[in-house]
Amino acid sequence: TTEIYPLSLHDALPISADPLLGVARMFRRAGGCELSLLHVAPRALLSGRLAQLLERELRARANDLGAALLLAAAGEPLAGTMAAFLSAHPMDLVAVGVHPRSGFDSSRTAMLARALLHHHVGPVLAVPLIDPEVAAAKAPRLDTILVPTDLSPLGNRAIAHAYAIARRSVTLLHVYVTPGGVVVPIGLNERAELELQLLAHVPPFAGARGIETETLVVEGRDAARAIVDTATRLGSDVICMGSHGRSTLGQVVLGSVASDVLHRFPKPVLIVR
Repeated sequence: TTEIYPLSLHDALPISADPLLGVARMFRRAGGCELSLLHVAPRALLSGRLAQLLERELRARANDLGAALLLAAAGEPLAGTMAAFLSAHPMDLVAVGVHPRSGFDSSRTAMLARALLHHHVGPVLAVPLIDPEVAAAKAPRLDTILVPTDLSPLGNRAIAHAYAIARRSVTLLHVYVTPGGVVVPIGLNERAELELQLLAHVPPFAGARGIETETLVVEGRDAARAIVDTATRLGSDVICMGSHGRSTLGQVVLGSVASDVLHRFPKPVLIVR
């Protein structure tokens, strides 16, 4: 059972939360999951008549989800409030909306997604929130998933999560970056070995569920740019990746590549700790 935890945003913001609710609807249609909708509001709105009006408004926006509605009193910082709530109500997956790079208050919402990862709430799916007119014209899709990994245990952790939500195909990607950022062509034997290592992590249930798997090994100076460029070229609906992995020198890079991908990619990004 996969539980998704969409975060409802105020209508006062000049963007639409519909893409986030649309992703929740996709999980609902896929079946086998329980949905919960969390709204964080000022404490004054969580009692009496105001609480009833707030609950009615939220249910009207998501009445087709069949989701449990949960309310939490806002605190500072917001990530701390959500993390404390999630500690009492554990979820398999937390979905939050992030504003586009050029949108209103983009740094605050992106920081929320990163802060939730630091609070160990589990995998976080960051869904870009877009203009309402654009949202109305584009239904969210989760058919094709790109999974970049540096083939370390931390990097490979995202692969199983990608197949758990995949509907059609998964592409496993390894970006070959040499120390110093110099692009060096990969030999045929080394490329074949890396592709075999990628295939070794495909879960046994993938074939039974009809999920297609592709492997790619690309050279690049900048891992994040190579990941986003590959996802754009393939038309991937989602990027699913570990929150940190190993650098080319064997050091642990805490969130640097994942943060850059989250900033550059205009579609949902699932970050797995």
